[in-house]
Amino acid sequence: MDTILSFFRKPHPFNYKGNSSVASGLIITFLLFTLQPFGFSELDFFPRLWKSVIMGLTTTVTLLVSYTLCAKALPQTFKNKQWLVWKDLTFSAFNVLLIGIANSLVIYWLKLSSAELSPLIINVVSHTILIGIVASFLLLFIEQSFHLRSELASLQKLNDQLEVRKVENPYSQMVTFLSEKGKPEFRLDPNEIIFLKSEGNYVEVFLEGDGKELLRNRLKVVASLLPEGQFFQCHRSYLVNTHRISRINRASRDYEVMLKGSDKSIPVSRAKADPLIELLKA
Repeated sequence: MDTILSFFRKPHPFNYKGNSSVASGLIITFLLFTLQPFGFSELDFFPRLWKSVIMGLTTTVTLLVSYTLCAKALPQTFKNKQWLVWKDLTFSAFNVLLIGIANSLVIYWLKLSSAELSPLIINVVSHTILIGIVASFLLLFIEQSFHLRSELASLQKLNDQLEVRKVENPYSQMVTFLSEKGKPEFRLDPNEIIFLKSEGNYVEVFLEGDGKELLRNRLKVVASLLPEGQFFQCHRSYLVNTHRISRINRASRDYEVMLKGSDKSIPVSRAKADPLIELLKA
């Protein structure tokens, strides 16, 4: 069950601005031509082909119009960075209904069927739902495959750059760490810090050579004491020294980083992944 829920919560490429709409139209054209619903089996090759193309084109136009209107009405919902598998399937289900109605009107207007409009809509929408389920899942898995491949290739390129990068540590001043009451607890060279971890009301500071310091304070307050730009909060519980990042890996639907001087993988929340990658590319 957790695996299924994890899949539906995966990030998904947002392609409704054109790519996905065209691909959906082509898939619908192919399925109509091969499965031959709506009496298409009684048609010769070319009449069946051009009718399939018309309905495929109607599908593409319907998707483009649907996205344009919905994106304007619900801008927060249609943020590209927040698009997930379950959102894509929900929007697809909504579009399948619209596509069925639109194709019914096209069939009726072009007199491709002798049926009355009401029974025609029922017939076309029901068939469109069946075909749409197949098309939606097919397109979903195709997009997920390309998205994962592209993402892994981008990560590999970044990891190759991290392997050979030379980081200078211009910040040479010692940092005084304060307790939550403002009392100085200890001083450290920030370049020796690998990462910091929040544990309840305490912050653990992990150092070179398996060293560790414990401080009673909040991670947000401790972060403000460290050199700006060198440390990045990649997770609500973790702050990492970006100069020590040696690799970024894909971990299920999120990311994790490996750090020089530690064999521990540090989680990166989905909201922090893109800013961290952009920071490392700079």
